[in-house]
Amino acid sequence: VSDSSKTESYNLQTSCDNSLDFGYGSRFIPFKENLMSYVTSVKAAIEKKKWNEVIMRHNLYIAYCFLSMQFCLAYRPRNEIPFAFAEFCKDGYVVINDKLSHAYREDRYLPAASTLNILAGNMQRGFDRVRRYMARKINPQMLRFEPELFFFFLAEDGSPLEFSLKRLLGFLEVAGLPYPFDPKMPRHYMRTYMYEHGVSHEIANAFMGHHHVAKEPFGITSALCYEEFIKMLSSVIEGAISEIGLSPVSYLPEGNDLY
Repeated sequence: VSDSSKTESYNLQTSCDNSLDFGYGSRFIPFKENLMSYVTSVKAAIEKKKWNEVIMRHNLYIAYCFLSMQFCLAYRPRNEIPFAFAEFCKDGYVVINDKLSHAYREDRYLPAASTLNILAGNMQRGFDRVRRYMARKINPQMLRFEPELFFFFLAEDGSPLEFSLKRLLGFLEVAGLPYPFDPKMPRHYMRTYMYEHGVSHEIANAFMGHHHVAKEPFGITSALCYEEFIKMLSSVIEGAISEIGLSPVSYLPEGNDLY
């Protein structure tokens, strides 16, 4: 193993160091510079993919959307993501129930941050053009494909693949962008960000989907009203995702799709 490879490996390990600098903190939280660098690399990889690499571009775009959703909505890492293609981020809000528990059902009605809204809209408007390109160049059967769910991948022959975390990590690996963080990292990062920026525990718990017996967010014992929650939460989330560089990218490649 070369010295540069050893250095890179060490940097990835230390990026998740449970440093006292994080205060509230978690061992899953990377240094912000490492996180910003990875986000920038994924965006750059998407933007470089032209029409003849539209399948890889789609798969990286889905990975980027998932990462953005994890930060914007504190979404738990799950294989099954039940958001309908046309309904995801509709009207700027998302209903989430991502906790695998028989004891608690944690429905969250959260505002989708501007980045996630734009990413969803870009794909919803652009997929028909991608589908027609693939039908003409790769797989004629794609003309019949109408996506039911927003999160799906594409195989090399253009056929749809169900979303899974394993596939997500695999496509990032193939693109030369192995995911260096724990799958739960975005939730831990956002919870710590809120702690560091003075967000009350009640607002943070409502965002994260943390319910406690006799103290459910917006319940009878809660002093939190939904309008106040949305107003305070939105500005904090927008600040966090801006800070780490999560900005919109185009779903469609630039240039002509007729070659």
